[in-house]
Amino acid sequence: MRKRLPSILPAVDELIGHAVQDFVTREEFQDAMKPDRHPDLSLIRKAMPTVFVIMGNILYRDNHQAIDQLNGFIREQVQVNRSRLEETSYLDRVVLIQDMLSSLFPEIIHRIAPYLPAGVAIYKMIGSLSQKWLGDSDELPGISKFPPGNVATEMGLQLGDLANALRGHPEVVEYLEHADDAGFLINPPGVARGREMLPLFQEFLQKYGIRGTGEIDRTRLRWREEPTQFLLMVLSYVRSAQPGQHRRDFEAGKKEAELMATRLINRLRKQAIMQEANTLVTEVGGLMTHGAVVAREYGIPALVGVEGATRKIEEGQRIRVDGTQGIIEFI
Repeated sequence: MRKRLPSILPAVDELIGHAVQDFVTREEFQDAMKPDRHPDLSLIRKAMPTVFVIMGNILYRDNHQAIDQLNGFIREQVQVNRSRLEETSYLDRVVLIQDMLSSLFPEIIHRIAPYLPAGVAIYKMIGSLSQKWLGDSDELPGISKFPPGNVATEMGLQLGDLANALRGHPEVVEYLEHADDAGFLINPPGVARGREMLPLFQEFLQKYGIRGTGEIDRTRLRWREEPTQFLLMVLSYVRSAQPGQHRRDFEAGKKEAELMATRLINRLRKQAIMQEANTLVTEVGGLMTHGAVVAREYGIPALVGVEGATRKIEEGQRIRVDGTQGIIEFI
């Protein structure tokens, strides 16, 4: 581990830089820490507690519950603030919204600060250290596929579920192809099975209706305000995708991510062993197998394709290898 520590330091420095941006700009922090200046202790006092929490999340804490905790906080805030808004109207509601935003945003930043920079930093460290230790980061794209808990992924799955529910009801599909924004959510479709389908659409819009086409523009209408935007997406699923295909693709992506993570860990373990090894002997393989290539990189002798090697060489036994002549000598 001592040999590897210097290669980790740049990634840790990057982590600190991202972390303090939630409270001070990166330029302010770097300027305050210049050798020719006295450190600004107020900036350090603001940034360091969060940096320590982030480092703790990276090194020690099991963060599997982080998504559930953050989603629970969001649901709680939505429920509380919706109740408050329902008790007001007109200009009082506008003033209340302004007050909510001024107090809620710092609380949100405080909640996500220990997790978001930690996740970004770990992702970057995996890529940079894989590149340094293994010469590539081939597994990283696969590990990143279909992350559970991602709001875009979850929305896509529910959108596919809606399309699945519509299949087999051509009369409802035909109605939706000509539905208008004004009456879609107010009056249930006057077709067979339409009344059964409406709650599914309402549930989706209740959860994701704040999104919309070109949603980064605050002046654009949301799906809740113009539901025919998202109806086009549902109908596209119905026409182009196979029933249940979205769920199968998601499960396949999860399996690929797990496989890539396992492969990366195994490669790193093998690399760590090779750094400590003085020679390599394998029962299978050839001149271009991974073990032989890595042995050449480290400049150690290697014999591959040695029949019965794992049975004849006992654990802990000392051997001498002549890679040029292909000879193994028991000591």
